[in-house]
Amino acid sequence: IPIVFHVLHVNGDENISKLQIDDQVRILNEDYTATNADLANVVSSFTNKIGNPQIEFRLARLDPQGNPTDGVDRIFDSKTNQGGDQAKLNPWPRKKYLNVWVVRSWNSSIPNGVLAYAYKPASVHNSPSIDGIIMLSKYVGSIGTSGDYFARTLTHEIGHYLNLDHTWGGSNDPGVPSNCNIDDGVFDTPNTIGSTSCNVAYNSCGSLDNVQNQMEYSFCSVMFTNGQGSRMNSALNSGTAQRNQLSTQSNLNATGVGQLSITDFTSNRVTICQGEKVDYSDKSTYGANSWEWTFPQGQASSTTVHNPEVEYQHPGLYDVTLKASNGTQTVTNTKVGYIMVNPVIGKYVPYSENFSSVPTLNHENWYSHNMEQDEYAFGMDANSGFNGSNCVKLTNHGNQIRTKDELITTTYDLSIFSSVAVSFKVAYAQTKPADLSKLVLYISNDCGSTWSQKWSGIGPVIATAPINVNAFTPSGNSEWQTINVSTLTGAILKQNSQFKFVFENKKGNNVYIDDFNITGSYTKTAQLKAPEDGRASLPNNQTIYWKAIGNIDSYEYQLDTDPAFNTGSLVTGINAAISTHEGPDTRFETTGLNNGQTYYWRVRLIINGQPETWSDTWSFTVAVDGVSTQDILSEKYEVKVYPNPMKQEGYISFRLDHGTDVSVSLLDLLGKERILINQSYLGTGTHIFTLQNPNLAAGVYVIRISVDGSNIYKKIIIN
Repeated sequence: IPIVFHVLHVNGDENISKLQIDDQVRILNEDYTATNADLANVVSSFTNKIGNPQIEFRLARLDPQGNPTDGVDRIFDSKTNQGGDQAKLNPWPRKKYLNVWVVRSWNSSIPNGVLAYAYKPASVHNSPSIDGIIMLSKYVGSIGTSGDYFARTLTHEIGHYLNLDHTWGGSNDPGVPSNCNIDDGVFDTPNTIGSTSCNVAYNSCGSLDNVQNQMEYSFCSVMFTNGQGSRMNSALNSGTAQRNQLSTQSNLNATGVGQLSITDFTSNRVTICQGEKVDYSDKSTYGANSWEWTFPQGQASSTTVHNPEVEYQHPGLYDVTLKASNGTQTVTNTKVGYIMVNPVIGKYVPYSENFSSVPTLNHENWYSHNMEQDEYAFGMDANSGFNGSNCVKLTNHGNQIRTKDELITTTYDLSIFSSVAVSFKVAYAQTKPADLSKLVLYISNDCGSTWSQKWSGIGPVIATAPINVNAFTPSGNSEWQTINVSTLTGAILKQNSQFKFVFENKKGNNVYIDDFNITGSYTKTAQLKAPEDGRASLPNNQTIYWKAIGNIDSYEYQLDTDPAFNTGSLVTGINAAISTHEGPDTRFETTGLNNGQTYYWRVRLIINGQPETWSDTWSFTVAVDGVSTQDILSEKYEVKVYPNPMKQEGYISFRLDHGTDVSVSLLDLLGKERILINQSYLGTGTHIFTLQNPNLAAGVYVIRISVDGSNIYKKIIIN
C-alpha cells in the first residue's frame, strides 16, 4: 500500500522529522507482516491464532503529478492546531494512496484522550476527501515525544481503515458490560467488554479475552488474529472506498513503489571499537531480492546475506557498498567513510584539537553522524574558527524540522587520569528569543554503546552573538565563548572513552565548535598496556608495555613465573620517567624466556621518591616453540627485510591498514638495542625504510617492529 504523511505545521515540534516517520513505517510493516519481536509475549492461549495480514506499507516515491517525493507532504497551516476533518488538507487520491494527516492538537469537537481516528471503508465511500487517518504528531512512531508506549496508535487506526472494529464491536466505549452482546464480525476474536489495561488473564464475557490484540485499548497490543487478517485483505479486495485499487501493480508503478529506485542501508552503529560488530539493515526501495555487500577491512569483506553482521579488527574509516537487485534492475550505493573503527586503547591524553589537521568530515578522529541524511550536518569550515582558523560547523540555518545531529570523537585513553576536565569553544546566534535549540556533550566508556550526558546548553546559554534571523557566521574572537566541563571521574574514565556533541534543533541557527581540549589529574596507579592480560602463544623475546603517566619520578616493574612475585626467577627494575608519551621508559625488554611458560608482571609508580600501589597483575604465556605467532604477524603486516644477508644497505618494508604508532629496533643476540625508528605515528599504506649498516660486527641480528601492541621479529644477517 503506498502511503503519504501530510504533516501540518507552523514550524513547531509538530513538524516531525523524516526519521520519525520512517520509524512509524517500520513499526507498521512489522505489525502487518507478523515480524514484530514482541509476538513472543503472546499468551499461549492465543499463539495459534496469531495472524499475518501480509500487508506492506511503502512511502510514496511519486506524487499525484508524477513528481519525485519522499512520501512526506509538509503543509504550513495553522489548522495543525485545530485538527479534525477540516484539517485534512491536500488529500492525494485515495485510490492511489493511504493518506495520513499529522497535526499538533485537536479542535474542540474532538474528545479529550483521542490520539488518532479513522473511518471504516463503508462510512467514507462517498467522502474521499476525508478518507484516511488523522493523528497527533507526538504519537507518530516510537521516537517522538510519546516513545514506545503509544507507538501502535497508527497500527490500530489502519485496522479501522481496513474494516476492523474494536474487539468488543463497533462501539468506542470499552469496559461496558453490554459489549458482551456486540460482535466484531471476526470468528476468532472472543467476545469481550474491552480492556483499558494489560490484564492478560481477563475474562469478561465467559472466555479468556484477547487483551493483546491490536484492536484493543490495553496498551500491550501486539497481534492480529487470522480472522482479522482475512477481514482486512477482504477490504483490500473490495471496491468499497476504492481500497481494491491501492495494491494493483499499475498503481504501485504510478506511485513509484513498484520498482527498485533506491539502494540504501542503515546500521545499528556507525562508530565502534576494534573487534566489535556492526549489524547492517537493507533499506532499498522497493522490491530488491538479492544483495551484494562490500566491507573493506571487515572480517567478511563481502557477502550476499540480506542483513549481515560484520566484525572489524583494525582502526580506520571504512566505506560500505551495497548493490541491490530485483532481477531486472540493479542499483549500487557506496557510503564513503561510513564506519569509524576506533582503537581499543585510545589516543594519548592530555589532548588538544584545533582542527587544523582535520581537512574534512568524516575523519579518523571525528565523525559527523547525519541521522536524517539531509542537507543539515556537521562539516569543516576553513575560515570561521577562533582566530579565523579551521573549525567544525553545523550548517543548520533554515532547518525547520526537529532533528538531531551528532559529532563523535575517536577514543581517548582516560584511564591514566583520576579526574578529567574538558573544554571547547562554541559560537552561536539564536534565530529568535524563543530559539531553544540545545547543544549537549555526552561521554561513553564502552566504545559508544551507551552514552552519559555531561553538559548541555540551550540557545540563550550557548549564544555568543545577537539574535540573527540570517545564517550566522562568527565575525571574530569576541563571538566565541569557552565552555568548561570539569571533574569527570569514576568508571567513565576508561582506555576507550569517547565524547559526542549532539545538536538538538528547534529552528535554530548555524553552530560552530573549536579548540576541543582534554586535561586531567594523573592517577597514582600504573596502567598496563601490552601484552594484553591472558595472551598466549607469544614469542620468547617479548616486550612489555605500560602507559605513560605524568608528574612522576620513575616506573618500577616486576616479572616472575609466580603471581606472588617471590620466586628466584623474579626480574625487577626501575625506569626513570622521561616523558608523558610512551617511549623507552614505558617498556621492558625480555629475551630468552622459557618456551611454554606463563609469566606474570606488574608496574608501580614512584612519586617524590615514594612508591605507590602496584598495578593489577597481568599474565602472558610463551609459545611452545617460542615463535609461533610470528608468521601470522609477519604475513598480516606484509613485513619484508631485504636483501638478506645484507652488506652496505638494505630495506625494511611493512604495510599498515590503519594509522598507528610504530617503532623499529635492531637487537643483537644479547638483547642490546639500537633504535632505528623511534615511536612515531604512521598512516595507512606501505612504508619502506632504508637500513644502512650501522658499523655493526658481522653476525645475526633481529629486527623488531612494534605495532598495535605486538612485536614482529625478523632475523637479518650482516656480512
